[in-house]
Amino acid sequence: MILNVPRREFLGIASLWLIFFGMIGTLNMVKPFLGLYALETGGGLLLVGVVYAANPLASFAVRIPGAALSNKYGKRNILASGLALHGVGLLLYSTSTSPSVLILSALIQGTGFGLFHPVMLSAMTQSKFGHLKQEEVVAYISTSVAVGQTLGPAIGSFAIILGGFRTLFFAAGLANLTPIILCYAALKQEAGSGAAKFLRKGVLSNIFRKDFIVLLYSRTSFSYVQGAIVTFLPLFAADRFQLSKTDIGLLFTFAAIFNFIARPLVGQIAFRFGEKILIQIGCAQVAAAALVTAFAPHPSFLWLTAALYGMSLGFFVPSSILYVGKMFPSDIRTISMAFLTIMIDAGQSMGSAASAGILARADYFALFGVAALIGFTSLGASSTGIETHKESNSGKKTTS
Repeated sequence: MILNVPRREFLGIASLWLIFFGMIGTLNMVKPFLGLYALETGGGLLLVGVVYAANPLASFAVRIPGAALSNKYGKRNILASGLALHGVGLLLYSTSTSPSVLILSALIQGTGFGLFHPVMLSAMTQSKFGHLKQEEVVAYISTSVAVGQTLGPAIGSFAIILGGFRTLFFAAGLANLTPIILCYAALKQEAGSGAAKFLRKGVLSNIFRKDFIVLLYSRTSFSYVQGAIVTFLPLFAADRFQLSKTDIGLLFTFAAIFNFIARPLVGQIAFRFGEKILIQIGCAQVAAAALVTAFAPHPSFLWLTAALYGMSLGFFVPSSILYVGKMFPSDIRTISMAFLTIMIDAGQSMGSAASAGILARADYFALFGVAALIGFTSLGASSTGIETHKESNSGKKTTS
């Protein structure tokens, strides 16, 4: 059990849990309501798509440099820098009075998340946690994401009720800055060899092997659907079924509950059957979530969308992290995580921007229908191009 580990190791992993929770919780306080705020400031649907796309595009640009810098300056410094920039971006939303300021806020927020995310994933897969297996360590720490996704929208709804959008952004920004203390209190400073080793031809050729390329495509396609749902499900719910801001927040909280339920199961399933089956299940679920939304005749179907979407995140995300963690040695794990998370940014940006274009020319049915088709291509790719890694009865890794 998680409590039967040495106190020092428990505190270290608990700190990682809280650091990750701080980032994801504040991110999800804001994400479901950002499109509604963009419309309230006088922007149209195009601005909504641009704002949601600007965030992951900024993350895309800094992930590789951030991974290289973490090798030189240490993980805790890059984690702290990412948290600080993300918090500044959230605080800047509270002062946004024009589309240009709103886009700038999204860019700063995205830069912070891009620095933070791959380094956090690398730290998570390399951490020791007593007698627990690597699969269990990742599963337990990744529950912080699900808890943040569960509480974030609910707290965001409450903040809006108390004082409107600006109260929401101000509270999220301040809360995001708090975990910076843990970065320096709980994590050791690591001396690295600099950025050059990440850019050597030999390192890159070791990273871009066939199964990793297929995983990158699956991650991109999965994230396209994710971007479409996160960006336009709130607008669809408000426009088609007249759901309130509070109801929309509860919808994403419902999704996060299923995300939380799924994540602790990942450790045992991955240990027994390998990560491939979990990646496939996640791809199928996110595609089904988009398909249900496309054909939804009644608002009650949106709760099914939320359940499928939440479970897809719970199964796909930690299993893909585990797959990369097992695939690469520690010296190139951070840079491989950076490439994996770049595909998240690329997919979400395409999902947000392309969906805005589809909605401008067609309707919500086309928007979510296209997302569903792209999601099923992710399932096909992961079914044919990813190997199965699991533990044998003797405790050795096997491939089938």
